[in-house]
Amino acid sequence: MPFPALGFPSLKELFCRGNHVTSIALFSTLHSLKLLDLAHNMIETIERVSLPRNLMVLNIVGNEGLLFERQALTSIRIVNPSDISQISCFKNFK
Repeated sequence: MPFPALGFPSLKELFCRGNHVTSIALFSTLHSLKLLDLAHNMIETIERVSLPRNLMVLNIVGNEGLLFERQALTSIRIVNPSDISQISCFKNFK
């Protein structure tokens, strides 16, 4: 079930760190979302079609066993354990 976008049509940043989130598809209807912090949750897979269409930054640090196809996410800056040096991108987010 998608996150209810009604009432949040202009939401740009969402921080759901450590909330036992299991699916990114919940956020697919948040079309204005540019930054999504899902660090330390329980997400196992990421598919491009399940991401908000304007998403620019996705933090997925601490999601054990996460599988995703990096080529499918080329327009998004991914922050994950093997790419932890990009964590500073949040300071420079426009």
